[in-house]
Amino acid sequence: MLFDIRPLNMKHLFFLLIASLLISCDKQDVARERAELPSLDLTCIIYMVGDNNLSSNIESNINAIKSGLGKMSHSVNVIALVDKSGTNPQLLALRQDGEGNVSREVLREYDETNVLDTAFMASVLREAAEMCPATHYVLDLWSHGMGWLPADLPFYPTQRWFGQDEGAYMDIKDLAGVLQSSGLHYDFIMFDACLMATVEVAYELRRSADCIVASPIEVWEMGFPYSTIMPALEREDRAVAVAEAYAAYYDGEYSSSYGIEMTGAISVIDCAALEHLAEVVRCQTEALSPVYDESIVNDIMRFDRNNYHYLYDFGDYMTKLLGEDGAAPVKEALDAVFRYRHSTPTFGVGSSAIDLDPSRYTGIGCYVPRMSYTGWNNYYKTLQWFEDTRHLPIY
Repeated sequence: MLFDIRPLNMKHLFFLLIASLLISCDKQDVARERAELPSLDLTCIIYMVGDNNLSSNIESNINAIKSGLGKMSHSVNVIALVDKSGTNPQLLALRQDGEGNVSREVLREYDETNVLDTAFMASVLREAAEMCPATHYVLDLWSHGMGWLPADLPFYPTQRWFGQDEGAYMDIKDLAGVLQSSGLHYDFIMFDACLMATVEVAYELRRSADCIVASPIEVWEMGFPYSTIMPALEREDRAVAVAEAYAAYYDGEYSSSYGIEMTGAISVIDCAALEHLAEVVRCQTEALSPVYDESIVNDIMRFDRNNYHYLYDFGDYMTKLLGEDGAAPVKEALDAVFRYRHSTPTFGVGSSAIDLDPSRYTGIGCYVPRMSYTGWNNYYKTLQWFEDTRHLPIY
């Protein structure tokens, strides 16, 4: 989710449940004996970084998760780290009793801390898996987001990347390190956060999940429709089912509840196909000049709604950079990356709305370097996508 630089801001992440043991805390002690829970097929972990202007949306999302759990024919493990403004972070469990009744339990309360600290986040993910062992794991990352942009450089949007805990943010490279160190591999990682379906983010996280479920554009403040997403987890292809639930919710229809046209986009990115895409991009772009006419950015479909622009449709960029024939192998490899993609024809309202022309929209964002974006360009060179493709005419 994005910060408030538009009519509605953005956000989110999801999931919770528990196992046994005497839980003690190095912060506040809320230790109690708990009956050991059986291992289930699926554990959903939600990491809700909401100590920001999205805090007021947390309870409505948790209630929607409970509503969705109540509709399921069998239970899943759902455990969440929840950090709201004005309260200490808590580890919660939601569980269904098999008859549609859903309970909520505080497992642990921490002293005030930066929940985006890499060691803290990795320990929470490991503990969630230890409490709720399962055959499959899903991770929902809920907060603000701004793709791959670095957290520690001065740039126009003063808070983005993934996550905002007051004045702290997390670089995508740090997130990748956390996911690797936690020792878990996820069926899919879902970003209930803005602008996270970029080729750079997906490539950085590709070894930690089978799929990435995210939006290349913003996510409205109300976030993902958890009351329908939770039952979608019972379907065989969970990642696609979740994305379909999102697409059905943000279907372009006017909502009297929110007073806006419900617009949006969602993609399911197959991580196993990303390295082949990188190889094709490297092959097709290796003869490019290291400098190009920056005016091409004026003709590329953009995904951000700021006064400056840094996030564009990757397929459209390749077409403008390579021409139709040169981009054809890239777009063929790009098609293989998607297990699902959907968008409404436009996103947003009024003069800030962006066009998502279906003849050009390909479902994943990317950076297009500009000579004036010196700090971003230097940071971009450290990302795995750039290291493996070297495709960008970078300054």
